[in-house]
Amino acid sequence: MENPEISFRLHAIELTGKHLATRTSENEKIEQFNFNVRQEIKVNEKLKHLITFTDVTVSDLKSKNDTLAKISVAIVFEIMNFEIAVNKQEDGNFKILSGFDNLVNSISVSTCRGVLYKELSGTYLHKAYLPIMFSDIGGKQDEQTQVKKARKK
Repeated sequence: MENPEISFRLHAIELTGKHLATRTSENEKIEQFNFNVRQEIKVNEKLKHLITFTDVTVSDLKSKNDTLAKISVAIVFEIMNFEIAVNKQEDGNFKILSGFDNLVNSISVSTCRGVLYKELSGTYLHKAYLPIMFSDIGGKQDEQTQVKKARKK
């Protein structure tokens, strides 16, 4: 079966959290960094939105223990042909079309790279560049990624 064309756009980008450890004589000498990226996708069916929540934690490559910086970014994608890209399951959860999930994750990580760069510019971590990653975050379930419905807070 041919992959259907999905029409979507960025609707919003929001920095939802930021932490920068205090500069010390030890951590200012760090030149190699470890990056931990965690992603979660939520769905707002009514608005036809996919929302990615991406957390990036920066630590020293050698110790990996001390968090030097952390950002959290929410990115909202508006999906014009939502019913093609996202399928509602009987249990109320959603499945995202295979391939489209990786595209959304990749765009989200790339966007976070830019946000991280902006937030760390002018600090002792200005050389902490999030490397390019090929997204297969989240894995596959039956050729689709399963996500939960966004809950109102």
